[in-house]
Amino acid sequence: MPPPDLENSYRKSVEALSGESLVRDALAAHQEASANRVRVIAVGKAACSMTRGAARALPQATGVVAGHFPEPLPPGFELVLGAHPVPDERSVRAARALCEAARGAHEDEPVLFLVSGGGSAIAALPAEGVTLREKIETTRALLRSGAAIEEMNAVRKHLSAIKGGQLGAACRSRQSLALVLSDVSSNDLGSVASGPTVADTSTFGDCLEIARRRQIALPRSVVDRLERGAAGELSETPKPGNPRLEAIEHRLLAGPRELAETAARLAASGQVRVEVFGPVTCSVEQLAEDIHERAASRTSPVLLVYCGEPTLRVPAGSGKGGRMQHLALLLARGLAGRQFQALCAGSDGRDGDTEHCGALVDGQIAARAAERGVDLDGAIARFDSATALGELSAALPAFASGTNLCDLVLFHLEA
Repeated sequence: MPPPDLENSYRKSVEALSGESLVRDALAAHQEASANRVRVIAVGKAACSMTRGAARALPQATGVVAGHFPEPLPPGFELVLGAHPVPDERSVRAARALCEAARGAHEDEPVLFLVSGGGSAIAALPAEGVTLREKIETTRALLRSGAAIEEMNAVRKHLSAIKGGQLGAACRSRQSLALVLSDVSSNDLGSVASGPTVADTSTFGDCLEIARRRQIALPRSVVDRLERGAAGELSETPKPGNPRLEAIEHRLLAGPRELAETAARLAASGQVRVEVFGPVTCSVEQLAEDIHERAASRTSPVLLVYCGEPTLRVPAGSGKGGRMQHLALLLARGLAGRQFQALCAGSDGRDGDTEHCGALVDGQIAARAAERGVDLDGAIARFDSATALGELSAALPAFASGTNLCDLVLFHLEA
């Protein structure tokens, strides 16, 4: 029996859950809106794909799209690019364009928000008294900390003039719909792109506690702002009950679990048992150990499918890589000699700040590394997975997947 084609299953899974098809289908039932002009405000890694789906269902729609990379859009849409994973001046321009679009909507104008993960960096507008440099330094500290995405975004919201419901609160429309693709394990809409249209339940005090518990070294000026906010000297983010946010209907189109179940269905054959896990929120190292333990206890072919966003604490000055590539190296080293294949990849088509979407490894990678003089232990210690996997021809090239539903791991054990 041939093993499942893991890379093909991964690509077909993200294609099946593309923002374009999900948004098109979600809007198909609203045919009465197709003849009306609709203002679209889109942000995130899947913003362009989602916008194309909206345009297919709503031919007269126009709007502003804040994305990560140049992609084709229908006429009537302005694309503003922002940076990821760390914001820059482009991100500020993107955020301002979104805010202008939201403020420009009148009460009776239908507004469609399209939100996907990655928007926290792609559209970044520092709050009054916070500089872009301080936002960048804070973002880097959060990314290195190993904090959960909900924790990182709570801090981001309180340093922003667009996140945590502030974009939605700027919109006067009484006919607003937000369609969301979740890259968050909990599917908490307030954490996807830092919840630009969702009332924020976190507080300045929560942010201080997160920084203390995670031992995150924040800029002194940022700490001062959080302390002033916790003392009641600054206005909080919009909270539940805000009338403009209450007027926005939210719909979750898909999340990590849908990705895992789709991949399991596409990768499975009748003779291989399939087990689906997640969404996972543990560390990458813990996830690798879980796979090791399950592989050790199996005596027949099995396909293990994991989804979620495992954390990875990366020290400053590390090499180039991402969560999924680091996991792939841990599996290649820990299960050397076993008859397995593992695909570890980001559903958005990119893993970390690299030119790879992930990696495809097997039980022979460690031996190949020894033959080619590639130091797996050193690459893991330096968090330089992208370099090592590239040298071993095991990295998978990045591509525009059109969606963003967290990470996906397909692990096939032959025996």
